[in-house]
Amino acid sequence: MPGALQNEKAREIMTPSKTTELMKNLKMLSKVDEQLAEVSAENQLLHKKIATLTDDINTHKNNIQDKLKYIKEETHKEHKNEILLKETENEIEKLTVQQNSAKTNEELQIFKKKKASLKVRMSELEDAVLAFLTDLDKSKEEVAEEETKFQAEEQRTNKMILELRQKIAECEQRQSEFLEKRKEVSLLLPADARSKYERVFAKEKRNAVVEVKNRICQGCFMKITLQELNCMWRGDDLVFCRNCNRILCLPDDELIDDG
Repeated sequence: MPGALQNEKAREIMTPSKTTELMKNLKMLSKVDEQLAEVSAENQLLHKKIATLTDDINTHKNNIQDKLKYIKEETHKEHKNEILLKETENEIEKLTVQQNSAKTNEELQIFKKKKASLKVRMSELEDAVLAFLTDLDKSKEEVAEEETKFQAEEQRTNKMILELRQKIAECEQRQSEFLEKRKEVSLLLPADARSKYERVFAKEKRNAVVEVKNRICQGCFMKITLQELNCMWRGDDLVFCRNCNRILCLPDDELIDDG
């Protein structure tokens, strides 16, 4: 029992309040940086969702425009076919007049042969124009339906984008608050400790300060030495993991403030 009391007393002596306060502030700064990282990731995800929605709606819109362009081009081709059909019809009428005025049987047969050829051509043109008009009407109906669906889709998408932008504004507000809190916590740290923390944070980007449990670094899960653990208890200086270079600290329930 006396030995246990002696060890507890020694433990209190090796945990100065200024060291405890330093570690608590470092852990607080690390937590704020974690919150900043989370809100930044959330912000990026929200922007990515908006970009995806915008790309999808633009792709749909471009598809409709391509189909309308196609219909316009095909309508122009159909107009040419109608002109060609009219010209063929006129040629048949001229041949009919020439046929009626033929002077010899040979001329008559020539006119009949040309006229028959033009009628075949005219029949093919009529079938092509009819088939085209049928397909064109179908394409126009499909595009009209797609435009109606697109309008509804665009409204839903715009509503979703508006909601996402509101969330982005909330993220940016939280980010601003965390940055202000980070500034306040940073000022609580001695310049040397703050500089060391910033160097580790710049390299690791997150989890610059990690706890040690059962002599295991919770950042890389490598075992620390008893000497390093004693240094943490004495609070002589900051202790860094030899493997991942993060700042090591004791769990909150082991940080005893004797002030």
